[in-house]
Amino acid sequence: MKKIVLSLFLICFALAGCKTVGDVNADDYLRSSPKNVDNKMVGVWVAGMGPYLTTIKINSNGTGLFCYSWNGKDVLYKLIYDGKSLIVQSGEKLDVDKFNSSEINVTANYYMGKKYTFYRDDNYIKSSSFCTANVK
Repeated sequence: MKKIVLSLFLICFALAGCKTVGDVNADDYLRSSPKNVDNKMVGVWVAGMGPYLTTIKINSNGTGLFCYSWNGKDVLYKLIYDGKSLIVQSGEKLDVDKFNSSEINVTANYYMGKKYTFYRDDNYIKSSSFCTANVK
């Protein structure tokens, strides 16, 4: 009986994991079309996403950049805003829950629905040195 319960638990866990993996798909980036952005979202934003210090730049036409630094690793990707989500070139998708002129709240469904808050950083005060130099 214990083996059956354990097996069912593992199957359910594996299926739940598949749902989150489906939210990381580079095809989403390739198939997305940028949408014009509300002026409140245009600019440079910074968030702590786990150990990563993440900077995003959102342009008025729905394109932008996604940059992070952690433990000596620096990464710069393009992003697209499709009207409801920020879709990163690498396949990650951040659903935009709400925003105003000082914060953007997002949900990372690929990471068990983790919620993050990006704060305006147009002067790159809190962005990493790498992102400050490369997100222009």
